[in-house]
This record gives sequence, structure tokens and C-alpha cells, in this order.
Amino acid sequence: MGGEQEIVECGLSDYEVIHSPPGSPTSARDTEEFCRKALEEDADIIVFVGGDGTARDVTGVVDRNIPVLGVPAGMKMYSGGVFASSPEAAAAVLDSFGSSSQISLEEADVVDADEISMSRGGSLRLVNYGKALVPGSGGVVACPKFDMGGSPDSSDIVEYIIDNMRDGVAYVVGTGRTCKSLVRALGEETNEFGVDIVLGGRVVVRDATEERIFNEVSRRESVAILSPIGGQGGFILGRGGTGRSAGG
Repeated sequence: MGGEQEIVECGLSDYEVIHSPPGSPTSARDTEEFCRKALEEDADIIVFVGGDGTARDVTGVVDRNIPVLGVPAGMKMYSGGVFASSPEAAAAVLDSFGSSSQISLEEADVVDADEISMSRGGSLRLVNYGKALVPGSGGVVACPKFDMGGSPDSSDIVEYIIDNMRDGVAYVVGTGRTCKSLVRALGEETNEFGVDIVLGGRVVVRDATEERIFNEVSRRESVAILSPIGGQGGFILGRGGTGRSAGG
């Protein structure tokens, strides 16, 4: 059911299902198949929910044949120009797109991090996977700043956090180099784009899913440690999990 269930719960009835995933969990193949169907149906625009991985899946099929618009909900958001700044902003862009024949279309870079290189101990490397057509609507679409000069020294921040950690408190540590420097200071390594849970000075959950995060924070006092990630247009955190799947 997935997205259709959301439509039903919103009370909408004028819609058509053009692709249903054969099972769960969904995958990039489902995203790609939906996009192929959208091309066949001469869709006016594709709106997707996710991050850089989903942006790559979508634009890898449609190229610049159909305008696209992302609703930010990913672990990585380097393709900032493809995404609205918030779900509310996405709705406003879509409303303008549907009601005005004068709205312009702009090209935006589809960018993603080279996770294979990073998993082998390399530094953050961004790869440009092409261009997407997006509605140009009053600056509500975030534009990334590709400053790859490195993060500022975060040692004082990390030292302060570690010195003030309290027993019995779960610390949910977000993504990015600044947050991960905290994990490294505790003597552990983890996925740069994952969310970790620290308890008692050690990582007790790596690459935590949304469900696991909610389970942990509901059981004890919790503190979230987040930092804006460079080159992502100011996005801090999308969803609490890793990997790529259809629509998110």
C-alpha cells in the first residue's frame, strides 16, 4: 500500500496507482520502475521523498525529460538544488507549478558522496551524477555550497561533550564529520552517514534505524547531538537510518 495509504488517509480520491512494489522492503528498482511508468504516462512532474540516493535513482531514469522535485528525507542531501527546503516548501512549489504556466525550469546538479571510498578509509569525495530539471520557484529550493575545504576544528566541542556526558543518558549522535569526531574520540569507528547511540561512554547501537532510535529514547533520558553537514544546503538530519529504498 505504502504511498497510496497516505493518500487515502488524507481523504484524497482522485488518483491513479501506476506502480505497486511486489513486496517489502522496497528497493531502488521500485523507484526506477515507477519513473519508467511516469514517462510512459507523460507525467508533468515527479515528486519524490528521499535523499541523494533516491535523486540518483529518479534522474537516472528520467534524465531531464520530466521535471522533478525532492522532499528532503535522506541521510545525505548534497543534491540540495533538487530538493525543496522542507515538506511545506515542496507543497508550495508544487502548487505554483500546477497553477502557473509561466513557472520556469532550472537545471540542478545531482550529487552524492562516494561511500565506497569512505568505507575504505578515504576522505569525503563528492561525485556529480548529472543534471535534473527542477521548478524555479522563488528560492524555496535549497542550493548547496560545495565547500570541501574540510570541517573546522571540532576538538573543543568534542571535549566539552565528553566531559559533560552523564551516566544513564542515551546520546543520539547524528551524521557528518563533526558528530563522527565524537565517536572517534570515544575510540570507535562508524559509518559517516549513520546515526549512532552512545550510552555509558561507548557506542551501543551503530547505524540506528528510526525504530531503534525511538525505542531507545523512550526508555531513558536522551540527548540528540546534531550538526549541519557541509555542502547540503543547511539540512541537518533526514531520517534515522541508512541505505537506499524506493521513495526514501
